Amino acid sequence: MKVLVSSMLAFVLVAGPLAAQQQTMKKLKACGSEATNSFGFHKEYPAIKEGNGYVGFQTEDSNADGTFERYGLVNCATRTIVRIEAEYLLKDSATSDVAGGDLFKRIKDLRSGSRLANETLLTEWAKARGFKVAAGNLPERGSEKAARTDCGCATFYPDM
Repeated sequence: MKVLVSSMLAFVLVAGPLAAQQQTMKKLKACGSEATNSFGFHKEYPAIKEGNGYVGFQTEDSNADGTFERYGLVNCATRTIVRIEAEYLLKDSATSDVAGGDLFKRIKDLRSGSRLANETLLTEWAKARGFKVAAGNLPERGSEKAARTDCGCATFYPDM
């Protein structure tokens, strides 16, 4: 009996972490994807046609620490990007009334008011609200790092 209990304990100790790390991945429409495991999820939402040659990309990560959101506005013609980041940490939940999804809700509000397809105004708007903002150029077309943005631009603006 003692051997059986020891064997079962050893199996649980070895198999437990493997089961906890099982990951499921799924492709979404318009260049999106999601991956989940017992620790959290990573979701690259489908690309969004923002108009005037711009495509938007939303990415969300959630784990035991909290929720992390990113929005990228890509100019498909010039291959420039403005990226806005927000984090909503569980340790801050007692002192903040802002929950995950706040950045995405604010971007949606800008979109519905047709105020999104302008890199300069978006950068000013985000900085004024305390979001982390980075701007730059996309990696070379066809490179692995540019795969998602290339996909979004080709989906909505195939002639660019």
